[in-house]
Amino acid sequence: MNRSIEWLKSNECEVIILTVSCENKYAIEFYQAMGFRPNTMEMRLQ
Repeated sequence: MNRSIEWLKSNECEVIILTVSCENKYAIEFYQAMGFRPNTMEMRLQ
């Protein structure tokens, strides 16, 4: 993951956005530990 982020930054990527399910607590913790922060919330009506 770190290599991917470094590659993106070295290729002038200014913002890195990813999507993770709000139910996937382990992934959320992983990405937050890497510096990602929540930005928006998607809400659905089924």
